[in-house]
Amino acid sequence: MKPDILRPLLDLLFPRRCPGCGALAGRSGICAQCAPTLHPIAGPVCPRCGREHCRCDPSHPPAYDRLVGVYYYDQVERGIHTFKFDGRAGMALPYAQAMAAQLGRLLPGARYDWVVAVPMHPKKERARGYNQAALLAREIARTLRTPILFGALRQQQNSTQHFASSPAERLQRAEASIVPDRVDRLRRAAGKRILLVDDIATTGATLGRCASLLRAAGACEIDCITIALVRRARNEE
Repeated sequence: MKPDILRPLLDLLFPRRCPGCGALAGRSGICAQCAPTLHPIAGPVCPRCGREHCRCDPSHPPAYDRLVGVYYYDQVERGIHTFKFDGRAGMALPYAQAMAAQLGRLLPGARYDWVVAVPMHPKKERARGYNQAALLAREIARTLRTPILFGALRQQQNSTQHFASSPAERLQRAEASIVPDRVDRLRRAAGKRILLVDDIATTGATLGRCASLLRAAGACEIDCITIALVRRARNEE
């Protein structure tokens, strides 16, 4: 059956939720309150941080090649909170569709050999019920018809990145926390184009750490995609 025929049934079984606030939304997928202000990042954007009008230091490039975000975090904070902490795993599909569409807009023609999710500590994943990055990665992989690579990376420390942490503190936590998992899986990144997936990018420390491990394994190209980018303070630019 065609997706448009199934859409009314799917909407009944799995009501659409607004990416901005997490509230139930109509067929447009965006609630009336968020619709006037909820627009994807249009570009042109900095390839390093994904933001418009950035002031990145070109002398310290990250391990990944390009970073793309769909929205700024303040636009979708309530929606992402609902997705992550209120058991709304079904929001992964519309978010992933928006992420795939944003890749098409900002990186037209990009192709990947593997999709990789930022790992979550098993204890945290059990408590939450899912790793939101893995859900997003799975849906993006289906949309792009690209295989997903699990088991390459793992989070060995159950640490939480705080928005108030400095970039140096976030980098230190990421380097201590994220490590290679199964060597045979990580080796599959050699010579491949990787799409690295997470829900939010603040300073890029977590994505950078994951990318550095994939790069060390021989990945030739690494792009990152997130639902949201946190707007940077001047002292972080």
